[in-house]
Amino acid sequence: MMERSGMVVHVGYLVIEKCCALIQQLKPYLTEGFPIPLSVNVSAIQFSQEDFVPQVARILAKYNIAPGEIHFEITESVSALNNKKVIATMQQLTQLGPIALDDFGTGYSSLSYLSTMPVDIVKIDRSFVSQLPEDTSSTAILKAVLYVCRVFGMTTVAEGVETAEQAFYLKQSGCNIFQGYYYSKPMPTEDFIAMVISRANKLSHTA
Repeated sequence: MMERSGMVVHVGYLVIEKCCALIQQLKPYLTEGFPIPLSVNVSAIQFSQEDFVPQVARILAKYNIAPGEIHFEITESVSALNNKKVIATMQQLTQLGPIALDDFGTGYSSLSYLSTMPVDIVKIDRSFVSQLPEDTSSTAILKAVLYVCRVFGMTTVAEGVETAEQAFYLKQSGCNIFQGYYYSKPMPTEDFIAMVISRANKLSHTA
């Protein structure tokens, strides 16, 4: 509905503003050993706006957000375009923060895209992770994605990790980052802030 009406562009910028404000609030608690980059999803419609990158740069400057403190997640529908304009926009956006390819392996994207697109992070879809480590097809696909990402120097993120067995297998396979209910369920902003402060205080006491 929002995409059809164009509201997704306005809402998208509001979300980026909210994330930047949250990062600014948490900066006193984030250290070199405890970084928490936040990620925002970018819709295909928002990404295609002529002034998309300048608008994002303006918001980041407003909140004094340095490159790398916020990550931008694009959908496979964006990556599937794979044309000069899309790649040029992505190259500009990487100056503001890493780009993550979300839900990799479920739709249009293929391993060949990773050789041409300026992507920093590949997020492996939960549909593969949920079958680990028993399903041989999922393990084969996972190993192929991890290998290609290592060759191109990309960070890999496993989505939807829900069990210790999945986490162990992913770690042994060389996946870089895991996310899912095994670590935490979605929580209100206030609870997230409290969790970050608590963990930062524990780290400072043990340092």
